[in-house]
Amino acid sequence: MEDACPHAGYPLHEGDLEDCVITCNAHGWPFDVRTGFDPDHEDGFPVPCFAVAIEGDDIRVDLEDRINDPRRRARPSDPSSTTPA
Repeated sequence: MEDACPHAGYPLHEGDLEDCVITCNAHGWPFDVRTGFDPDHEDGFPVPCFAVAIEGDDIRVDLEDRINDPRRRARPSDPSSTTPA
């Protein structure tokens, strides 16, 4: 997940995290860290989220694969990829 609120670019790492929802301290907008969307309004402005893989002791973030990009399509070679609803 990018570290900037889509409202004014406020750093989300300074927000409050409860369960899977981080709330921007600047104005109170909540975002689900798994999807980037407001949990109560999933048709709004998401924070870009990226594909993550754990490989042994490494955590890999694929900055080219934004998982909540509406243009994203499932990759035929990767059955675990899904197209966002």
